[in-house]
Amino acid sequence: MQIKDTAVFNAIDDLSDHYLNNIYNRFLRKVVMTVSLDSAQWSMIEKLTERSGEYRYQGYYYTEMYEMILALSVFVYKTRQEIQPNLRHMLNQAGSDTALRGGVNRMDNSKVFRDMAVNNFKSNLNILSDKINNLYMLIINLDKNENGQGREEFRKNPDLNFIGKYLVQD
Repeated sequence: MQIKDTAVFNAIDDLSDHYLNNIYNRFLRKVVMTVSLDSAQWSMIEKLTERSGEYRYQGYYYTEMYEMILALSVFVYKTRQEIQPNLRHMLNQAGSDTALRGGVNRMDNSKVFRDMAVNNFKSNLNILSDKINNLYMLIINLDKNENGQGREEFRKNPDLNFIGKYLVQD
């Protein structure tokens, strides 16, 4: 079965906007790309956050949606471990100031926006985590209603049992 629910698409759009504007933006992207995920996980994250328009007509399959949610959950977990504690230092090492090229006013504005991105990173990661959880719960409820008790697609993927661990901050 395919998911073509408007509430799902709205939740995905909201999650995508938050991810792209607050986590994977021009100031943080270089460091965020260092999170230790395999290429399949990065691909799943991209499908969910950057290519959701492609799914508006065909819909999402439950199994693929669960894989995308799982990949983004793992991303949150690993980002909290690998990036969050040393974000400012990592940005300085990655040479993020290259984004600050231009005139003095542009440099000042970019520095302000970069500092805002760094200072709000933990909060924005927590918001992303909540948005992932909300999408996951929405999909679970649809899965139960469409496939029936005991025949839900989420039961076929034991890795989904770890989503709560991945999304809850230690």
